[in-house]
Amino acid sequence: MGPRIRVPLLISRHPVGCPHSWGMRASVVPGDTDDVGMSVVSVLTAFGRIARTSELKARGVTERELTWSVRSGEVTRIRQGLYALPGVDPIMMHAAEHGGAPGCTDAARLHGLWVLADGERHIWLGTAGNRHGGCKDCRFHWDEGLVQTGRLPPVHNVLLQIAKCAGEETFFAAYESALRWSKISPGGIAWLWKHLPVRMRWLLDFAQSDADSGLESLVRLRLRRFGIRLRRQVAIRGVGEVDFVYGGWLIIECDGRENHEREAERHKDLMRDAAAAARGYETLRFDYSMIVHDWAVVEAAILAKVRSGSVDPRRNSQATGMDDRVSARQAARNTAPRAFDP
Repeated sequence: MGPRIRVPLLISRHPVGCPHSWGMRASVVPGDTDDVGMSVVSVLTAFGRIARTSELKARGVTERELTWSVRSGEVTRIRQGLYALPGVDPIMMHAAEHGGAPGCTDAARLHGLWVLADGERHIWLGTAGNRHGGCKDCRFHWDEGLVQTGRLPPVHNVLLQIAKCAGEETFFAAYESALRWSKISPGGIAWLWKHLPVRMRWLLDFAQSDADSGLESLVRLRLRRFGIRLRRQVAIRGVGEVDFVYGGWLIIECDGRENHEREAERHKDLMRDAAAAARGYETLRFDYSMIVHDWAVVEAAILAKVRSGSVDPRRNSQATGMDDRVSARQAARNTAPRAFDP
C-alpha cells in the first residue's frame, strides 16, 4: 500500500445549495474514519485544552481544519486567536477571554487549596500582560511571572495575590492548606517570603502543616491574639483524634462538613463527645457558618470556657487518657518547610 496523501475535498454538513456550504473545504486522508477536526482536538489536548492560533498552526493545523472544527462544535473560539476544547473549566475560559490566567482565590481553588469565598473573579496577567475587554466583576493582578495560556500560575504567585488582595486570614488559611497538601516547595516559600509585605512575614513562621481545613487555621490564628495556645490534631485514647486541645481539658472541634454529612455523622460526634466527657474533657463544637459568619459567638464561648478553667485548679488534673504521643501529622509539621531570611 502506497503512502497516504492529503486530498482537498469540498465538504459540508449543510444541505446542498445552502449558502453556508459554498467553498467550505478541509483536508482529509482517504480511508480515515476520524472527523477532520480530530487533528485540532489532539493538538489542543497536548496544549492543555487551550491554545493560540499560532501554536496550533505551528503543530500543523490548517485554517480550514480550525474553521471546520469550530463550526462543527468540536472546538470553541474563546476570542480572536484563542481556541479551547469544550468542557474547559469556566473560570479558566473566563480568564483566557480577558488575556490571562485565573488568579488569587480562583486559582487557589483550582490548585485544591482551602480559601474563603469572596464573590469576585480574579485574573492574573503576569508581569506586564494586557487585559482584553472589560469586566466589572473582575480584579486583575500583575505580579512577577509569565502567563501561560490554559495554565494556572505557580502556587507562590497565587498566595502572594491572596495576601495583597484578601488579607491576612484568607492568606494564612490558604498557606497552611498549601503546606498540608505539599503544594508549595521550599523554593516557593523563599520566593514568597521575599515578595510578601514585611508586616505579614510572621505568618509564614506561625503556620503549620497539619491543618485539616482552613477553619482550623482561622481558629488558631484568631485565638493567638488572646495568648491562647492550642495543641492541634491530638490523639486521645478512647476518643480518637480531635482538632484542638487547650489546657489538657478543653476540646475544640471545627466541623466543615456539608449539612447532609453533618446529619449523617451527628451520632458519631455525640458518641465521641460522651467518650471525651467520661475522661474529664469538655467539648466545644463549631461549624463552618459559626466560624466564618458568627465568629463573635465562637470567640465568646471559647473565652468563657478558658476563663472558667483558669479559676478552677481541678481542671488541670481532671482530664485523663491523653495520649502523650503526638499524631503522625503533628510530628510531620516539625519537619515542614519553613521560610528563611536569605
